[in-house]
Amino acid sequence: EQTDIPTLPNRPSEALIGDIAAAARPLIEKYAPVSVGIGSPGSIDPVAGLVIRAGNLPFRNVHLAKELEAALGIPTWLENDANCALIAEVAAGVCQGCQDALILTIGTGVGGAIRIGGKIYHGHNFLAGELGHFVIHHGGRQCACGMRGCFEQYASATALIRQTEEAIAAAPESILAREGQGGVDGRTVFRAAALGCPAADEVLKNYVNYLADGLNSLNFIFQPQRIALAGGVANAGAAL
Repeated sequence: EQTDIPTLPNRPSEALIGDIAAAARPLIEKYAPVSVGIGSPGSIDPVAGLVIRAGNLPFRNVHLAKELEAALGIPTWLENDANCALIAEVAAGVCQGCQDALILTIGTGVGGAIRIGGKIYHGHNFLAGELGHFVIHHGGRQCACGMRGCFEQYASATALIRQTEEAIAAAPESILAREGQGGVDGRTVFRAAALGCPAADEVLKNYVNYLADGLNSLNFIFQPQRIALAGGVANAGAAL
């Protein structure tokens, strides 16, 4: 069962925690779980149940697990959302039976998680798994992390959209340009490619080469049994 609630902008962490607790209480009453798990974006200390920072969410050094546990009255645990995604794939998805596995989340940026010897690898400071931030192009595109040429600048959904827009500007009479008239998203290039557009094929060829370079690099470093892909671009399935 799933319940969605709007985050809403410019609110303090207390308000969001209150909303999460209010959404959880009916589910707790219905299913009587023995504990609650939280998957949060950002830098997470799972031992302390602490959100160090969380991007667009109003959490800065917030003991989220402790505060929700107090509000809900049952044990509550916190982990990074990408780590939760990999835990889920091992438990019930494509990484079942894998002691060593990776997940790559392809969306606005590129994130991920690492499982080594049956355990999530956190790093000494709980910041491991930033799989979008190794340099794939020296002196390349500026990244929000402060470096240039990061993998996510070439393999994220945002990068694919940018590459699609550049191709449309270069070929305004193409099928790709027609498919992008209502606005370009990560699906636009796949639709155009399915219709036999050479411009779309070229975009996908370049994008997939970047993605494959990164995946091959990660494979050589970690030697996982399996690499799972998640996020909007991964939903392209066989076309990808």
